[in-house]
Parts: sequence; structure tokens; C-alpha cells
Amino acid sequence: MTNPIIWVTLLCLFGSVIYKKWVSEKALRKLYALKMKQDTDNFLKMIDSPYCKFNFSKVSLQMMKLNYFMDLQDHPQVQKTYEQFASLKMNADEKIALYSRMFGYALQFSNRALAEACRDQLTPLLNGKKGGKAELIRGEVEQLDRIYIQKDTSLIQELIEALPECENDEIKSLIAFRIAKLYHYLNEPQQVEIYLNRAMRYTNNDKNRKSLMAMISDPSELD
Repeated sequence: MTNPIIWVTLLCLFGSVIYKKWVSEKALRKLYALKMKQDTDNFLKMIDSPYCKFNFSKVSLQMMKLNYFMDLQDHPQVQKTYEQFASLKMNADEKIALYSRMFGYALQFSNRALAEACRDQLTPLLNGKKGGKAELIRGEVEQLDRIYIQKDTSLIQELIEALPECENDEIKSLIAFRIAKLYHYLNEPQQVEIYLNRAMRYTNNDKNRKSLMAMISDPSELD
């Protein structure tokens, strides 16, 4: 006969997992609502509450805080929040997530020193990983490094050849934008306009379209 105590224990454990998942999802909904309102004070209060500390790891909460300030483009708070990660114990995957996020952010706002520092942290971490996901991140980091830091215009032909092979329109838009940026380095305004317009045609993202329109009007935005 099956021991009923075992079943009760298993049911309690299963129930606690379901409950914690429900509580976590509820907390995330609340945090998202505060984020959309840009209610910084209450967002940070909730992040620091026992409610969230019980349901999320310290690294997850710090990453939520980092993403919040990144979305606001609050550079001093982004830097301060990023530096606070140094006091947290993190595994390799968490470090890859952090440095990848900061690498992209640094490139977006032309902070070359920070981008290079994040790249140098990412490289050995990614080299120690196997599998498709690590390969994908490694390839993206290498390509972004060549475009934004090395300004390697020899990449243009490779990207042009990749464009028709891509089936996802949003990725096509990204590739076209990167081609335009490289042509900008070569001071070829006609090619810049062609590929910015292609990038505009492929994307349905309103935020991206607004940025692309600004670049078409003023190519110096590509600097």
C-alpha cells in the first residue's frame, strides 16, 4: 500500500510550486504596470519588498531594476545598478545575460569603453559554453564588435548576401540597418538611404520606424 504521508508531502510540494508560480506571475504583472507608468518610487519599493525577495533571486531583481533604468535611458542609474552586480554571486549564464545586455546598451549610446569591457568579459564566458544558444550570442557579439567598435566595412558584402536568405522581416530590417551604418562609415549617402529605407520597409515596430525616419532625415544620427 502506498504511504499516504508520501502522497501528502508530494501534493504539498507540488501545490507550493504552483502557488509560487502564480505569485511570481502576479508580482511580474504588478511590476510591469508600475514600469509602464514610470512610477519609479513604487517600482523600487516593490523590488525591495519581502514579497519579491521571497519569489525572485537577488540577481533577477537586480536585472529587473537594470532593465527599468535602461528603458528610461537613465544613464547614471544604469551605471550604478550595473556596478551593484559586483556584490552578487552569479553563475555563468547570469553573467552572460548581464554582459550581453550591457554590451548592447553601451553600443546604443556610443560608450565604447564600457562596450569593450563587456565584450572582454563575455568572450571567455562564451568560449566556455557549448550549444546553439552560446554560438548565437557569440556570433552576435562578434558582428556587433566588427560594426560598432572596429567599423569593419568589409562586412558589408556578407550582410548583403545574408539579407535575401533571412525569412524574418524584423531581422531583415536589422541587417539592412547594419548595412546602412557601415555605408555611413564609407561616406556613401545614397547607399545609406537605400538601406535605411529597406530597414523601414521590413519593420512593423513603431519605435524602430521612428528611429529610422530620424536617421533618414539626418544621417548623422548614425555616427
